[in-house]
Amino acid sequence: MRKFLFPLLLVLLTIIGGVYWVAQSDPTDRDPIKVAYLPIGAGLPIFVAEEQGFFDEQGLSVDLIEFKTSNDIAAAGLSGRVDVIGTGATNAMLDANSNANGQFRLFLANNYVKRADGQSTDFVIARSDSNVENYADFKGRTVAIFPGSVGEVFLAAVSPKLGLEPDEVETVAMPPAQWLPSLQSGSIDGVFGAVEPFATFILDEGVGEIIVDGYYAELMPDVPASGAWFISQKLTEDEERRFYAAIQKAVRFIATDEVAARQALAGYTAIPAEKLSRIRLQEWRMSGDDGMSETLRTFAETFYRQGGLAEQPTSDDWIWKP
Repeated sequence: MRKFLFPLLLVLLTIIGGVYWVAQSDPTDRDPIKVAYLPIGAGLPIFVAEEQGFFDEQGLSVDLIEFKTSNDIAAAGLSGRVDVIGTGATNAMLDANSNANGQFRLFLANNYVKRADGQSTDFVIARSDSNVENYADFKGRTVAIFPGSVGEVFLAAVSPKLGLEPDEVETVAMPPAQWLPSLQSGSIDGVFGAVEPFATFILDEGVGEIIVDGYYAELMPDVPASGAWFISQKLTEDEERRFYAAIQKAVRFIATDEVAARQALAGYTAIPAEKLSRIRLQEWRMSGDDGMSETLRTFAETFYRQGGLAEQPTSDDWIWKP
Protein backbone atom coordinates (compact mmCIF):
# COMPACT_ATOMS: atom_id res chain seq x y z
CA MET A 1 0.00 0.00 0.00
CA ARG A 2 2.76 2.40 0.96
CA LYS A 3 4.54 1.91 -2.37
CA PHE A 4 1.51 3.51 -4.09
CA LEU A 5 1.14 6.30 -1.53
CA PHE A 6 4.28 8.22 -2.42
CA PRO A 7 3.57 8.48 -6.21
CA LEU A 8 -0.02 9.49 -5.42
CA LEU A 9 1.26 12.22 -3.11
CA LEU A 10 3.55 13.51 -5.89
CA VAL A 11 0.62 13.66 -8.31
CA LEU A 12 -1.50 15.59 -5.81
CA LEU A 13 1.31 18.08 -5.13
CA THR A 14 1.81 18.58 -8.86
CA ILE A 15 -1.88 19.29 -9.37
CA ILE A 16 -2.03 21.69 -6.42
CA GLY A 17 1.12 23.45 -7.62
CA GLY A 18 -0.30 23.78 -11.13
CA VAL A 19 -3.53 25.29 -9.82
CA TYR A 20 -1.54 27.71 -7.65
CA TRP A 21 0.64 28.73 -10.63
CA VAL A 22 -2.38 29.38 -12.84
CA ALA A 23 -4.00 31.46 -10.11
CA GLN A 24 -0.84 33.46 -9.59
CA SER A 25 -0.35 34.05 -13.34
CA ASP A 26 -3.95 35.09 -14.00
CA PRO A 27 -3.63 38.50 -15.76
CA THR A 28 -6.73 39.75 -13.97
CA ASP A 29 -4.76 39.64 -10.72
CA ARG A 30 -2.35 42.38 -11.83
CA ASP A 31 -2.68 45.96 -10.63
CA PRO A 32 -4.79 48.25 -12.86
CA ILE A 33 -2.94 49.57 -15.90
CA LYS A 34 -2.15 53.23 -15.23
CA VAL A 35 -3.02 55.31 -18.31
CA ALA A 36 -1.90 58.95 -18.55
CA TYR A 37 -4.13 61.39 -20.43
CA LEU A 38 -4.68 65.09 -21.13
CA PRO A 39 -8.19 66.53 -20.59
CA ILE A 40 -8.68 67.37 -24.27
CA GLY A 41 -10.80 65.99 -27.11
CA ALA A 42 -7.86 64.04 -28.57
CA GLY A 43 -8.20 61.50 -25.76
CA LEU A 44 -11.72 60.41 -26.78
CA PRO A 45 -10.81 56.83 -27.84
CA ILE A 46 -9.30 56.16 -24.40
CA PHE A 47 -12.37 57.61 -22.70
CA VAL A 48 -14.77 55.63 -24.91
CA ALA A 49 -12.89 52.36 -24.33
CA GLU A 50 -13.26 52.85 -20.59
CA GLU A 51 -16.86 54.07 -20.55
CA GLN A 52 -18.15 51.51 -23.06
CA GLY A 53 -16.46 48.61 -21.28
CA PHE A 54 -14.09 47.72 -24.13
CA PHE A 55 -11.16 47.33 -21.72
CA ASP A 56 -13.27 45.03 -19.57
CA GLU A 57 -14.10 42.92 -22.63
CA GLN A 58 -10.38 42.38 -23.10
CA GLY A 59 -9.88 41.44 -19.45
CA LEU A 60 -8.04 44.68 -18.68
CA SER A 61 -8.48 46.89 -15.65
CA VAL A 62 -7.30 50.47 -16.18
CA ASP A 63 -6.84 53.57 -14.07
CA LEU A 64 -6.96 56.86 -16.04
CA ILE A 65 -4.67 59.56 -14.59
CA GLU A 66 -4.91 63.20 -15.69
CA PHE A 67 -1.83 65.31 -16.49
CA LYS A 68 -1.41 68.92 -17.61
CA THR A 69 1.23 68.66 -20.37
CA SER A 70 2.77 66.06 -22.66
CA ASN A 71 6.19 66.78 -21.17
CA ASP A 72 4.84 65.85 -17.73
CA ILE A 73 3.41 62.65 -19.20
CA ALA A 74 6.73 61.78 -20.87
CA ALA A 75 8.50 62.27 -17.54
CA ALA A 76 5.95 60.05 -15.81
CA GLY A 77 6.49 57.38 -18.46
CA LEU A 78 10.26 57.50 -18.11
CA SER A 79 10.07 57.30 -14.31
CA GLY A 80 7.69 54.33 -14.36
CA ARG A 81 4.74 56.14 -12.78
CA VAL A 82 2.39 55.19 -15.65
CA ASP A 83 2.07 52.13 -17.88
CA VAL A 84 0.48 53.57 -21.03
CA ILE A 85 0.43 57.09 -22.46
CA GLY A 86 -3.14 57.75 -23.57
CA THR A 87 -2.47 61.24 -24.93
CA GLY A 88 0.99 62.58 -25.68
CA ALA A 89 2.42 65.09 -28.15
CA THR A 90 4.40 63.26 -30.81
CA ASN A 91 7.37 65.62 -30.64
CA ALA A 92 7.62 65.30 -26.85
CA MET A 93 7.51 61.50 -27.00
CA LEU A 94 10.08 61.27 -29.81
CA ASP A 95 12.44 63.66 -28.04
CA ALA A 96 12.08 61.57 -24.88
CA ASN A 97 12.79 58.46 -26.97
CA SER A 98 16.10 59.91 -28.13
CA ASN A 99 17.23 60.02 -24.49
CA ALA A 100 15.66 56.75 -23.37
CA ASN A 101 16.55 54.16 -26.02
CA GLY A 102 13.15 54.25 -27.67
CA GLN A 103 10.87 53.39 -24.78
CA PHE A 104 7.72 54.87 -26.34
CA ARG A 105 5.91 53.27 -29.30
CA LEU A 106 2.90 54.94 -30.89
CA PHE A 107 -0.16 52.74 -31.51
CA LEU A 108 -2.86 55.41 -32.07
CA ALA A 109 -2.47 58.70 -33.97
CA ASN A 110 -4.64 61.70 -33.08
CA ASN A 111 -4.80 63.38 -36.46
CA TYR A 112 -5.43 67.12 -36.63
CA VAL A 113 -7.13 67.99 -39.92
CA LYS A 114 -8.19 71.04 -41.88
CA ARG A 115 -11.89 71.15 -42.76
CA ALA A 116 -14.13 73.81 -44.26
CA ASP A 117 -16.53 76.15 -42.44
CA GLY A 118 -14.87 76.19 -39.05
CA GLN A 119 -14.95 72.43 -38.60
CA SER A 120 -11.23 71.83 -38.25
CA THR A 121 -9.91 70.40 -35.01
CA ASP A 122 -7.70 73.33 -33.98
CA PHE A 123 -7.50 77.04 -34.71
CA VAL A 124 -5.78 80.35 -34.37
CA ILE A 125 -8.31 82.45 -32.49
CA ALA A 126 -8.19 86.22 -31.95
CA ARG A 127 -9.94 88.09 -29.13
CA SER A 128 -13.10 89.59 -30.61
CA ASP A 129 -12.23 93.18 -29.67
CA SER A 130 -8.50 92.95 -30.54
CA ASN A 131 -8.87 94.38 -34.07
CA VAL A 132 -6.93 91.39 -35.39
CA GLU A 133 -8.29 90.55 -38.84
CA ASN A 134 -5.55 88.29 -40.19
CA TYR A 135 -2.51 86.42 -38.98
CA ALA A 136 -0.10 89.26 -39.74
CA ASP A 137 -2.05 91.50 -37.36
CA PHE A 138 -0.70 89.45 -34.43
CA LYS A 139 2.70 91.10 -34.86
CA GLY A 140 3.72 92.54 -31.49
CA ARG A 141 0.67 90.98 -29.77
CA THR A 142 0.53 88.52 -26.87
CA VAL A 143 -0.86 85.08 -27.61
CA ALA A 144 -1.30 81.87 -25.65
CA ILE A 145 0.22 78.61 -26.87
CA PHE A 146 -0.20 75.07 -25.59
CA PRO A 147 2.09 74.39 -22.61
CA GLY A 148 5.05 72.10 -22.99
CA SER A 149 7.30 71.96 -26.03
CA VAL A 150 4.51 71.26 -28.53
CA GLY A 151 3.24 74.88 -28.55
CA GLU A 152 6.71 76.30 -29.20
CA VAL A 153 7.51 73.71 -31.85
CA PHE A 154 4.39 74.38 -33.91
CA LEU A 155 4.90 78.13 -33.58
CA ALA A 156 8.39 77.74 -35.06
CA ALA A 157 7.23 75.37 -37.82
CA VAL A 158 3.93 76.96 -38.86
CA SER A 159 4.15 80.70 -38.14
CA PRO A 160 6.60 81.52 -40.97
CA LYS A 161 4.27 79.77 -43.42
CA LEU A 162 1.52 82.19 -42.33
CA GLY A 163 3.66 85.32 -42.59
CA LEU A 164 5.15 85.93 -39.14
CA GLU A 165 8.45 84.92 -37.62
CA PRO A 166 8.10 83.33 -34.17
CA ASP A 167 9.88 86.22 -32.44
CA GLU A 168 7.40 88.72 -33.87
CA VAL A 169 4.76 87.67 -31.33
CA GLU A 170 4.85 87.47 -27.56
CA THR A 171 3.88 83.99 -26.41
CA VAL A 172 2.64 82.72 -23.07
CA ALA A 173 2.58 78.96 -22.42
CA MET A 174 -0.83 78.53 -20.83
CA PRO A 175 -3.02 75.54 -19.81
CA PRO A 176 -6.10 75.37 -22.07
CA ALA A 177 -8.51 75.95 -19.18
CA GLN A 178 -7.02 79.45 -18.80
CA TRP A 179 -7.48 80.50 -22.43
CA LEU A 180 -11.09 81.66 -22.10
CA PRO A 181 -10.70 83.72 -18.89
CA SER A 182 -7.48 85.24 -20.23
CA LEU A 183 -9.24 86.34 -23.43
CA GLN A 184 -12.13 87.72 -21.37
CA SER A 185 -9.76 89.72 -19.16
CA GLY A 186 -7.81 91.05 -22.15
CA SER A 187 -4.49 89.71 -20.92
CA ILE A 188 -3.94 87.89 -24.23
CA ASP A 189 -4.92 88.84 -27.78
CA GLY A 190 -5.35 85.32 -29.10
CA VAL A 191 -4.59 81.62 -28.96
CA PHE A 192 -2.38 79.75 -31.42
CA GLY A 193 -3.43 76.10 -31.72
CA ALA A 194 -6.70 76.25 -29.78
CA VAL A 195 -7.83 72.63 -29.50
CA GLU A 196 -11.11 71.05 -28.48
CA PRO A 197 -13.07 71.36 -26.28
CA PHE A 198 -11.58 74.75 -25.38
CA ALA A 199 -11.97 76.22 -28.87
CA THR A 200 -15.71 75.62 -28.66
CA PHE A 201 -15.87 77.20 -25.20
CA ILE A 202 -14.20 80.35 -26.55
CA LEU A 203 -16.30 80.61 -29.70
CA ASP A 204 -19.57 79.92 -27.88
CA GLU A 205 -18.85 82.73 -25.41
CA GLY A 206 -18.37 85.18 -28.29
CA VAL A 207 -14.98 86.35 -27.05
CA GLY A 208 -12.98 84.94 -29.95
CA GLU A 209 -13.00 84.73 -33.73
CA ILE A 210 -11.31 82.18 -35.99
CA ILE A 211 -8.35 83.63 -37.89
CA VAL A 212 -6.78 80.35 -39.09
CA ASP A 213 -9.00 77.30 -39.54
CA GLY A 214 -6.71 74.29 -39.11
CA TYR A 215 -3.46 75.72 -37.66
CA TYR A 216 -1.60 72.43 -37.13
CA ALA A 217 -2.59 71.18 -40.60
CA GLU A 218 -0.70 74.12 -42.13
CA LEU A 219 2.35 71.91 -41.58
CA MET A 220 0.99 68.95 -43.57
CA PRO A 221 -2.38 67.24 -44.14
CA ASP A 222 -3.61 64.91 -41.39
CA VAL A 223 -1.08 65.94 -38.76
CA PRO A 224 -0.45 63.18 -36.18
CA ALA A 225 0.56 65.82 -33.66
CA SER A 226 -0.26 63.57 -30.74
CA GLY A 227 -1.12 59.97 -30.04
CA ALA A 228 -1.30 57.07 -27.62
CA TRP A 229 1.88 55.20 -26.77
CA PHE A 230 2.97 51.92 -25.23
CA ILE A 231 5.96 52.02 -22.88
CA SER A 232 8.51 49.24 -23.27
CA GLN A 233 8.29 46.44 -20.72
CA LYS A 234 5.30 47.92 -18.88
CA LEU A 235 2.75 45.56 -20.47
CA THR A 236 3.19 42.04 -21.77
CA GLU A 237 2.89 41.50 -25.52
CA ASP A 238 -0.51 39.92 -24.94
CA GLU A 239 -1.68 42.88 -22.85
CA GLU A 240 -0.53 45.28 -25.56
CA ARG A 241 -2.51 43.37 -28.19
CA ARG A 242 -5.63 43.37 -26.01
CA PHE A 243 -5.24 47.06 -25.18
CA TYR A 244 -4.83 47.82 -28.90
CA ALA A 245 -7.98 45.82 -29.68
CA ALA A 246 -9.97 47.81 -27.11
CA ILE A 247 -8.85 51.14 -28.58
CA GLN A 248 -9.46 49.92 -32.13
CA LYS A 249 -13.03 49.06 -31.14
CA ALA A 250 -13.41 52.50 -29.55
CA VAL A 251 -12.26 54.23 -32.76
CA ARG A 252 -14.81 52.25 -34.75
CA PHE A 253 -17.49 53.06 -32.20
CA ILE A 254 -16.76 56.79 -32.54
CA ALA A 255 -17.05 56.52 -36.33
CA THR A 256 -20.42 54.78 -36.19
CA ASP A 257 -22.08 56.50 -33.22
CA GLU A 258 -20.67 59.98 -32.62
CA VAL A 259 -23.58 61.00 -30.40
CA ALA A 260 -22.98 58.22 -27.89
CA ALA A 261 -19.20 58.55 -28.15
CA ARG A 262 -19.27 62.24 -27.30
CA GLN A 263 -20.85 61.46 -23.93
CA ALA A 264 -17.52 60.01 -22.79
CA LEU A 265 -15.92 63.46 -23.01
CA ALA A 266 -18.03 64.76 -20.11
CA GLY A 267 -16.25 62.78 -17.42
CA TYR A 268 -12.71 63.63 -18.47
CA THR A 269 -12.78 67.12 -19.99
CA ALA A 270 -15.45 68.94 -17.93
CA ILE A 271 -17.48 69.72 -21.06
CA PRO A 272 -21.04 70.77 -20.16
CA ALA A 273 -23.67 68.40 -21.55
CA GLU A 274 -25.22 71.09 -23.73
CA LYS A 275 -21.91 71.61 -25.59
CA LEU A 276 -21.08 67.98 -26.35
CA SER A 277 -22.81 67.97 -29.74
CA ARG A 278 -20.73 70.93 -30.95
CA ILE A 279 -17.29 69.58 -30.13
CA ARG A 280 -15.32 68.97 -33.34
CA LEU A 281 -13.87 65.48 -33.43
CA GLN A 282 -10.51 64.44 -34.82
CA GLU A 283 -9.74 61.62 -37.21
CA TRP A 284 -8.06 58.81 -35.30
CA ARG A 285 -5.89 56.20 -37.00
CA MET A 286 -4.45 53.00 -35.57
CA SER A 287 -0.77 52.30 -36.19
CA GLY A 288 -1.71 49.16 -38.11
CA ASP A 289 -3.97 50.98 -40.58
CA ASP A 290 -2.93 51.02 -44.23
CA GLY A 291 -0.47 53.81 -44.97
CA MET A 292 -0.20 54.94 -41.35
CA SER A 293 3.48 54.09 -40.96
CA GLU A 294 4.28 56.25 -43.99
CA THR A 295 2.22 59.16 -42.61
CA LEU A 296 3.98 58.96 -39.26
CA ARG A 297 7.39 58.72 -40.91
CA THR A 298 6.64 61.76 -43.10
CA PHE A 299 5.52 63.75 -40.05
CA ALA A 300 8.72 62.94 -38.14
CA GLU A 301 10.88 63.88 -41.14
CA THR A 302 8.96 67.13 -41.72
CA PHE A 303 9.03 68.09 -38.06
CA TYR A 304 12.75 67.41 -37.86
CA ARG A 305 13.45 69.60 -40.90
CA GLN A 306 11.41 72.38 -39.28
CA GLY A 307 13.50 72.15 -36.09
CA GLY A 308 10.76 70.47 -34.09
CA LEU A 309 12.75 67.37 -33.11
CA ALA A 310 16.14 67.13 -31.50
CA GLU A 311 16.92 63.99 -33.56
CA GLN A 312 15.30 62.39 -36.58
CA PRO A 313 14.20 58.79 -35.93
CA THR A 314 16.47 56.46 -37.91
CA SER A 315 13.96 53.58 -38.00
CA ASP A 316 10.27 52.83 -37.51
CA ASP A 317 10.85 51.24 -34.11
CA TRP A 318 8.80 54.02 -32.50
CA ILE A 319 5.69 52.80 -34.36
CA TRP A 320 4.00 49.84 -32.65
CA LYS A 321 3.21 46.96 -35.02
CA PRO A 322 0.08 44.89 -34.27
